[in-house]
Amino acid sequence: MKPATDNFEKDLAGTAKVLRIDFLSMVGHSTIRQYEAKIISTNLVLDPYRGVVFHQTGTFDSDFIKSKVIGLQNPEPQPMNYL
Repeated sequence: MKPATDNFEKDLAGTAKVLRIDFLSMVGHSTIRQYEAKIISTNLVLDPYRGVVFHQTGTFDSDFIKSKVIGLQNPEPQPMNYL
């Protein structure tokens, strides 16, 4: 998993921060509680306000995760709601 994460981190350099958190640390325990991480590997994409945009456990799909990060930078236009 480490080489895949290294490449993923390089691909997102300058676009997003990739954090690796040791679930056995105090920060890890806090992260597990806050974001309801159940297993390793858990991948989270957070918006600038720490809202969860994407939550994935298990298989690491870097292309799909990258699409979620890019979606934060270029959000889909939302239809206007006229009342």
